[in-house]
Amino acid sequence: MLAAAGARADSTYHLEPMVGAGATDNARITTTGQERVSDSYTFVGGNMRLIYKHARMTLTAAYQGAYTQYLREGAFSTFTNNLGLRSAFDLSALWKLGFGANGTLTRASGLNPLDPTVVTPQAAVAGSTLYLGTGVSQDLAYEPTPREGYLETLSVTQLRYLESVRNGVAVDLPTTTFVGLGLIGFREMGLNRFSLELNVGDSIRESNAGQASNPNVDGHTFLGRLLAGWRRELSPVWTTSLQVGPSVLFRLDGSGVLAPAFVGSIDYKRLPWYASLTALQSPAPNLFLGQATISDQVIARLALPLTRSERLFVGGYGGYVYARIASAQQDTVRVYDQIFGGLSLTGRIPKMPLVVALSYLVLSQRGSATPGTAVPDLARQVVFLTLRGEFAWGPGTPPMFGGVL
Repeated sequence: MLAAAGARADSTYHLEPMVGAGATDNARITTTGQERVSDSYTFVGGNMRLIYKHARMTLTAAYQGAYTQYLREGAFSTFTNNLGLRSAFDLSALWKLGFGANGTLTRASGLNPLDPTVVTPQAAVAGSTLYLGTGVSQDLAYEPTPREGYLETLSVTQLRYLESVRNGVAVDLPTTTFVGLGLIGFREMGLNRFSLELNVGDSIRESNAGQASNPNVDGHTFLGRLLAGWRRELSPVWTTSLQVGPSVLFRLDGSGVLAPAFVGSIDYKRLPWYASLTALQSPAPNLFLGQATISDQVIARLALPLTRSERLFVGGYGGYVYARIASAQQDTVRVYDQIFGGLSLTGRIPKMPLVVALSYLVLSQRGSATPGTAVPDLARQVVFLTLRGEFAWGPGTPPMFGGVL
């Protein structure tokens, strides 16, 4: 009798090389009142991804790298290296378990010119910085029925500055570690989905050896929120959602604040196209700033075709964030607000795995002199042109050159 054949394993490979050139009016990310340096630059980079599937297991390894060289005499260079690993296991028809790890080593100057569609509003740091970001995560999902499910997430993230220079002077910046736990449950009833979400975390700030310790901001800052949510499908492509509840931000010395939290959005989605408008107020860690903040945000995002062939499309985002920290007087103090945006016009070359994009980014940040959490004023504009390849090998991937030329 023949033994049963082993489960089939499939591997797919994705490669996205990228080259480009651009210009900015603030190459060194100097603060307001300092002399700006306008400059042009070239960059080369790309993304690589390997996906391995076998029976009830999926493994993913991804790498992103980029190198930017400014062209003026005495110019500087920046680089980004990011490695991510992800594993997912179908323990049974009802249970799914996942693990992740990532590491980022970056010499950046406050704004990444390669990522105009990724929006994580944070306080921009002046000057040139070299930092190491690391993180691990775990998630466990249980879905007893297709219309009911529960999710647990656990993550640990750290950002450590290895070097920071501002206006030609070395600056010591803190190391920040964040530990977060999330619990989510949902149930769908008709076109409605109801949920309950609990998030708690600890943001730990440590001053470096060359930095004066500040007991008002160093150490542990705890944050949490409990949100009751409702989501409704208005049509096959339009949905709206709202989550509301209390949130808290406090320290071990007893200082802190209790504030309302909410997340509301309206979304259009017809893969791969989307548009959304989101407004929220919520506590969140700010690893670059080294503080946990309560942020009020409004963000719009879109990626929509401009032609019937869908080869030419526009992508962009824009928004405003107002960030506060808890004070010793049981109140909140403004630390910065920021207007940001980006727009990309992208075209796919027919029957070729190549994409051309012209992008524009803008950032305007008003900081503050809050003791222990001083944030500078910053302003920057960037325009750049990129050529990106999209190559894939393995089962289920499209033909390399779109069929017969």
